[in-house]
Amino acid sequence: VLGRPDQLVAIFISPAGLFAYILFLYVTVGDGFAFLHVQRAFGRVAGNPLLFLWDGLSAFPKTGWLPTAPQWSALAAIVGLALSVVLVARKQYGAGVFCAICILVPLITNLASMVRYVIGLAPLIMLMAVLLSASKLTWLAALVLFLVACYFMTVAWIGGYLALV
Repeated sequence: VLGRPDQLVAIFISPAGLFAYILFLYVTVGDGFAFLHVQRAFGRVAGNPLLFLWDGLSAFPKTGWLPTAPQWSALAAIVGLALSVVLVARKQYGAGVFCAICILVPLITNLASMVRYVIGLAPLIMLMAVLLSASKLTWLAALVLFLVACYFMTVAWIGGYLALV
């Protein structure tokens, strides 16, 4: 990494947006960390990410077999972190570190909106596209799975399923 300045720039430019937002809040509101301080009003307190993952995975449904919203959120966080490790293994250090940080920071408070955090990380989505297009059979299976899942996701979204809202 030290021999490649472009990778160092990729790692260090990632938090530039955060620093710009802190400066914006400081100039407009007077509190650069207002986004952090408002978390108490939302009922989000810092805690152990591993405990939040465990609580999410162990939140079994009371009836039926469909996974609960905390289970989906915990699974999304685990898959996102695993894909971040794959990015690092593929020597895409900047993207891998950025994605891991973008998952771990909100995971410190709880699992709320974790599915959206992971889906919104473009490097992970591009990596999934590369991995799923590795062979024709994998691509075809993924296509069928996504088309079937699209129906169920639409029904769940319209029904207000908490993991998707």
